[in-house]
Amino acid sequence: TPGPHQSGKIAVCGHTPDKYGEIMDMGYLKCIDTYCYGGQWLTALDLLSGQVWQANEKAELRS
Repeated sequence: TPGPHQSGKIAVCGHTPDKYGEIMDMGYLKCIDTYCYGGQWLTALDLLSGQVWQANEKAELRS
């Protein structure tokens, strides 16, 4: 896992899925690939507020 960027900005990525559908939030790095294609959650992140929304293929919601 990379360290914080020298600019101090937060990086958001979605490349490596979490098989349990959880977000990895390290403060400076937010990994939001929550394994939607594997039956877990589709995740949306509001970059200004930090609010997260999630939905699955059964139309269940969590935030």
